[in-house]
Amino acid sequence: MTENQNLPDNTTPETEEYRYTTCTMKAFCALDIPPREFLLYPVLAEKGLAMVYAERGVGKTFVALSMAMAIASGVDFMRFSSKKTCKVLYIDGEMSAWEMQERMKHLKSGFASMGVSINMDDIEIFSSDLQDWPIRNLSTPDGQEVADNIVASNNIGCVIIDNISSLCSASKENDADGWEPMQRWLIDLRRRKVSVLLVHHAGKGGNQRGTSKREDVLDTVISLKKRDGYHQKDGAKFNVVFEKSRAVHGNDVEAFQAMLCPNQYGDGLIWTVSPIQSDNEKKVQAAGNKSVRKIAKETGMSKSTAQRMKKKLAKAEKIEEGAEF
Repeated sequence: MTENQNLPDNTTPETEEYRYTTCTMKAFCALDIPPREFLLYPVLAEKGLAMVYAERGVGKTFVALSMAMAIASGVDFMRFSSKKTCKVLYIDGEMSAWEMQERMKHLKSGFASMGVSINMDDIEIFSSDLQDWPIRNLSTPDGQEVADNIVASNNIGCVIIDNISSLCSASKENDADGWEPMQRWLIDLRRRKVSVLLVHHAGKGGNQRGTSKREDVLDTVISLKKRDGYHQKDGAKFNVVFEKSRAVHGNDVEAFQAMLCPNQYGDGLIWTVSPIQSDNEKKVQAAGNKSVRKIAKETGMSKSTAQRMKKKLAKAEKIEEGAEF
């Protein structure tokens, strides 16, 4: 290997000397580099960087909290499976402490009603609502130092930032250069074997709000899309869409429907999932209470197909009963 002595922009030879190394491609390929394991498959790998975004009120925080519980406890939810556990730091910059507490309790009770135990001791909560002064901007050296100290002192393996707008603010969201300090920090966390999940808002056009540069270094980007006919009273009810996935392809990252609803057989809230409706299912649903014969005639599908679609939709509707909360 050869050695280069370079200095970051904010240091000088008088303060500290940094040593960097390079190696030939042959030497690099000969290195014993173990494959990355997943903390939560197929969303977040070890040293992984990911984002979940959605419009306001769709259910981003419920999803992020569930991911924190799954990663810390080694449990599955939705179509996501836990592969390796670690301690999680959940940084909340927006919600009231009471509301966050209620959501955690409902989710924990939902998991417990299904025989799943959540390890609450391995999730550190950094709530803006419980501080004596505002949490410092994570895009700044001061804010990053605060978070780094918490990560180091608690042996954190995963940081969840909820959300970018409240915790990583820049003068202009569309300014790519304004995201540069945050991107450098994310890469540095990855270098230190810390995974990061960013929670973000969708813009008016439906994409993640602000500069697309945020997605450049991410392994995974997931969008929670409102389902057709969605109403605010429906709560957390959406399509889960993988918009970027570096490490996983095929059926494992196929879009699906998800809903959070009261558990009919116990306390708390539980996640239910199903495939996204086909065109035939949408036609049958739009037909309402019409007979199978009439639906078949109007849509052109066979009576057996129309009957099967009606039964499938009826079963899904029964699961969704009581979904308001």
